[in-house]
Amino acid sequence: MPTLLFDGDPDYRKGSAFCSAMLARGVYFHPKHNMFLCAAHTEADIAAALEAAEHGFATVAAL
Repeated sequence: MPTLLFDGDPDYRKGSAFCSAMLARGVYFHPKHNMFLCAAHTEADIAAALEAAEHGFATVAAL
């Protein structure tokens, strides 16, 4: 059950920005809670999530 946290983010501002950017692209991550993996995801689902993550990390880098 992975959890995504950012260094120097005690108020979850970076985590919230990352998750909002992901959600804008159709991928739901929670900024303060662990996540559960699903084996039903297709390769296309994973590719879309990775693309959304690139946007999420770019959003955090701009903060």
